[in-house]
Amino acid sequence: MKKIIAFLCVQNTTIALGQQIEMFESYMINFREIQTDTVSKNNFMSGKEISKELVRWFVPDIHDCECSKKGVWYRYASKMEKNDFIIVIISKDCDITRPGFYPYSDDILVLYSKEGKIIDYEVISREGDA
Repeated sequence: MKKIIAFLCVQNTTIALGQQIEMFESYMINFREIQTDTVSKNNFMSGKEISKELVRWFVPDIHDCECSKKGVWYRYASKMEKNDFIIVIISKDCDITRPGFYPYSDDILVLYSKEGKIIDYEVISREGDA
């Protein structure tokens, strides 16, 4: 009985990891590929919106006190693939701010493992009325 339970647990974990990798691949397809080792202003031009499901899985939750949660949405920008990791630029748009703040857009640099695990991230620029 213990062997059957252990087998089912391993099988469920394997299926979940496979689904996450498939989701990560479908997420990565939407980024523009950067073919150089340097980044220019063109690499920050963002594209279509990232779905809420993919945001939940692959976009770091950067909480700031200036933006209302319902006013935040994310867009794809670009990616660079290296041997053991993937670097992407994501645009975080804040349309609804808290009183006293202005709408803005952040560019976030995210470092992923090849399996889709977030290794590190940092906001690298901000654009807005202020």
